[in-house]
Amino acid sequence: MDLLWTEVHPLLLIKVSGNRPFNSDEVKCAAIAAASWHPAHPGASPATWRVGGRELHLRQWILGDVLALPSERWNDVDGRVHWFGQDLPGFNLCHAEAGWPEEEVRNDLVLHLALGMASWREEIGPDTTTRQTILDHHLQEWANWRLYEWRNRLTLFLAGETTHGQPRNTETYYSLLFAIVCYQRVRLTDFLDQASGPDAGIAKLRNSFAAFRRRYLPHRVTTYVMGDRIYDFLRVANRLPEIQREIEEQIRLADESERLDLGRQENLTMIVLTTVAALFLPASLLTSAFGMNKMSDLTLEPVFWWGLLAAYVLGAVLVGGLTVAFGRYRLLPKLSALLFGRK
Repeated sequence: MDLLWTEVHPLLLIKVSGNRPFNSDEVKCAAIAAASWHPAHPGASPATWRVGGRELHLRQWILGDVLALPSERWNDVDGRVHWFGQDLPGFNLCHAEAGWPEEEVRNDLVLHLALGMASWREEIGPDTTTRQTILDHHLQEWANWRLYEWRNRLTLFLAGETTHGQPRNTETYYSLLFAIVCYQRVRLTDFLDQASGPDAGIAKLRNSFAAFRRRYLPHRVTTYVMGDRIYDFLRVANRLPEIQREIEEQIRLADESERLDLGRQENLTMIVLTTVAALFLPASLLTSAFGMNKMSDLTLEPVFWWGLLAAYVLGAVLVGGLTVAFGRYRLLPKLSALLFGRK
């Protein structure tokens, strides 16, 4: 079991392997049993495990035994279980040392592992076209190597004698590629939900998405022969490039809307300031002329000076109040409609 601690959603990789060769029926049975150990839906409790005569809860084992966190902190690190569709993502690695099994057996295994259900249950299974689409949707580089992906269930078949560390090397290297694509899918879905929400904080979303894109969305992730091809294949299968473009488009549209609002706000502020200045211009000129006459007589009447000070204070308060009111209460759209007949 591996725990990949990422910034937002940690990934738990549970690895199950057999200690002897399996036939086709035993492979199906092992896949069903392994899937039953996972939570079925967000908020569901994982199964109780029995290890060495001890019963333990998966949550208790990870947080208490592995991470050694006190029980009062468990709720701080608990999160929702994310899954794509009806089941959690799964990576099935099947190695047949005798070579490729018969085509009928191999196709039956692919359909069973890809669908997470018995392929012979016609009453609830997919139609013939979907079955053929699943079988055709694969990546192959060598004659003894083939990779299938369907709804976040990855199935890798190896055929022939064990060479060059296979299948252990494949499980070690390529399962992590599958894990990082799963994490990208979850995070991009989070960003898309935020960008489409009614109270999206665009500035915060833009910064966090840019940081995530720099760190977790590289174009090349490995130097292994098939690594980048598998990475691109999985990203396309999960529609990650389309989701990323949609998020970027949502941010771009929000930025354009914000710039238009700021432009209208600035224009209307100038109109308000110009109008207020025009209203105060005659009084200012009259006050200035009257003040010049008083200064020429060298008479300093307190009433005049207090009145002049009050006029300027009132003007400053009026200009500031109107500016704050237009910005805080968003009077721009209403005044624009009133002045320019816009709806």
